[in-house]
Amino acid sequence: MQAQWGAQGLEVIAINVDRRAEDALSFLKKFGSQLAVAFDAQGNTARSYQVKVMPTAFLIDRQGVVRHIHTGFKDSDGADLSQLIIQWIGK
Repeated sequence: MQAQWGAQGLEVIAINVDRRAEDALSFLKKFGSQLAVAFDAQGNTARSYQVKVMPTAFLIDRQGVVRHIHTGFKDSDGADLSQLIIQWIGK
């Protein structure tokens, strides 16, 4: 999604809560992710946003308003999330 809509302003930021950054970096290298990754070993971000399930995605608009929260992920979820993104970026 980042590659597809980044030029229109979409920015995907992953927040990793592994205690050891090396674990996350190994995973990202294995799967070739090009996402920006922030590391939060203390889990402060997850607590602040009351994350109960991993992964959880927050779609936040340009004004900082949370527009959608999506918990879990399976391949079929991509189409639904894509439709929401298309609506918000005006395509």
